[in-house]
Amino acid sequence: MDSELAEICRWVLQILYDDYHNQRYVTIESIAIALEYEEEKVSSEIERLVDRGLILFKESGYRLSEYGYMAVRQKNTSFCPYL
Repeated sequence: MDSELAEICRWVLQILYDDYHNQRYVTIESIAIALEYEEEKVSSEIERLVDRGLILFKESGYRLSEYGYMAVRQKNTSFCPYL
């Protein structure tokens, strides 16, 4: 995975992490606008994250799974620079 795609993944997870407690689903369009990336790039990375079990999908959009929330929380609170 190149650095741009990794960056998209990190930011998608962070956006959904910040919105996790609202328990709402966010559209790809909203995420793409927030990240200032093309929807196609964001969509392909979101699908990859769905396949890994980090994000849940409903017709209304996407949100972090419990597993995704724990993974991002661990990264955000860790002192390890490699997470």
